[in-house]
Amino acid sequence: MSNILLIGSRGTLGSEFAKLVPKNNIALADRPDFDVTDFESTKNFIHQHNFEVVINCSAYTNVDGAETDFDSAKLLNADAVKNLAEACRESNSTLIHFSTGMVFDGTNAEGYSEEALTNPVNKYGESKLLGEKAIQEVGGKYFIIRTEWLYGKPATKTAKKSFVELMIELGKSGKVKGVTDEIGKPTWAKDLAEATLELINSEQTSGIYHLINEGQASRLDWAKKIYQIMDMDVECEEALGSSFQRAARRPNYELLNNTKLPKIRSWQEALEEYLNN
Repeated sequence: MSNILLIGSRGTLGSEFAKLVPKNNIALADRPDFDVTDFESTKNFIHQHNFEVVINCSAYTNVDGAETDFDSAKLLNADAVKNLAEACRESNSTLIHFSTGMVFDGTNAEGYSEEALTNPVNKYGESKLLGEKAIQEVGGKYFIIRTEWLYGKPATKTAKKSFVELMIELGKSGKVKGVTDEIGKPTWAKDLAEATLELINSEQTSGIYHLINEGQASRLDWAKKIYQIMDMDVECEEALGSSFQRAARRPNYELLNNTKLPKIRSWQEALEEYLNN
C-alpha cells in the first residue's frame, strides 16, 4: 500500500497513522494549508495526485456544541464527507472514513452490529450518520469505520484532551465523580489505526465496519482502571450522567459489536500499555 492522503494528521487518530505509515508513502493534509470544507480545491488536489487511499481523520467532534451549532457539525461531518466521497469515486481512490457509536440510540445493552438500525439521540450522531449515508449514496470504494470512546496522546498543545488525560488531571485533587449509567468500549487510537491499516490491506469489500477494543466499561470503571494503573489514590464517587449539565443527550449503551473483522485486544490491556509508555 502506498500513495496515501491523510487528512487531519495532527489529531488524536491522524497522528497515529502518521507514525505508522512510512513517510514516503503518505501525504499529510491539515488546516490551514488544506481545508476539507473548501470543496473545489479538495477535489482538485485528490484528482491531481492519484491517491490509492484517502484516510479522513478530520471531523467536528464537539458533541455538545453540535446541539447549538448543527451547521458546523453538518459541514464537516456530512457535506465535506460527501465531497470527499465524490472525489475518491472519480479518482478511483479508496475512502477511509470514521464514524461513531452515537449513530445508535444506545438502549440495547447487548450492543449494536454493523447492520443494526441507526437512531441517533443527539445532533452530533445525526451529523455523523448523514456522512455515512452520503458515502453510501455516492458509492465507489470505501470503508466506513465506526468506533467509540477514543483516546490517545494529544498531538498538539491546543488539542482537546482525551478522557484519560482529563481523569489524570482531575484525579490530582484526590476525588472525582464517575458516571455509572453510560457504558462503552474505550478504544486506543493506536490500536484503531493499526486495525484500519490491516483492513485496507485485506480483501474486504466496501461497507461499514466496527473497530473497537474489546470488553466494556462505565465511565467510572474506566476512571478507576486509570487510577489503578497509575497507582493514584483517588476517591471515586458514583454519579448518573444526568447529574452533569451537558447540552447533548448521551446513549446509555454506546456498544459497537465487531462481527466482521478480527477482534482487537481488550481495552484494559491497551490502556495499560498506553499509560505505561
